[in-house]
Amino acid sequence: MKSFLDTEYIKFFKIQKNKRINFYEIIQIGCIKTDNNFKILSKLNIYLKPRIKKKIPVRITKLTGITQKILDRNGIDFEEGIHRLNQFLGNAKVIFSNGRDDKIIKANQRLIKSKIILNDIKFYNIQPWIQKTFKSKKWIRISDFKKNLGIKDKLKSHVAIDDVKLMIKTLKILHKKGNKLRLED
Repeated sequence: MKSFLDTEYIKFFKIQKNKRINFYEIIQIGCIKTDNNFKILSKLNIYLKPRIKKKIPVRITKLTGITQKILDRNGIDFEEGIHRLNQFLGNAKVIFSNGRDDKIIKANQRLIKSKIILNDIKFYNIQPWIQKTFKSKKWIRISDFKKNLGIKDKLKSHVAIDDVKLMIKTLKILHKKGNKLRLED
């Protein structure tokens, strides 16, 4: 079984001791478990109510489609979200993500001084492997996965659960072509 995760977040900064410090507050977590052939077995889609940036910026709504109304109606506290994610993941040892979602989660934990932590799971960032596969030195966005592989679907970029579905579709296509993702890549 494989686990895949993506987050959507509000990024903001504060000036501390004349230094610009970036902060991340997660507003959505999407996670999917698949079998070894990338068949989806179960999904988790969580909206999180931000504690620091209580009002969602317009630019984030335009990018993600996540509105204040969605967060007010469906959002849960970060710690409850991590608790649900831990339950969903169970005894998973590795999570695949396209980026450093592990660092975003840890940064969010520090920001709100959370006592609940994510299970002891290794995150594996597929981006270096994707760049190697597509022979690119630059970051390849999830929306570019569709273009590069000719994937036609209605999945929306910057929607965590859709980004995870697209990541899975991409890996499935690449595996069929013989480009197998190995943890040592």
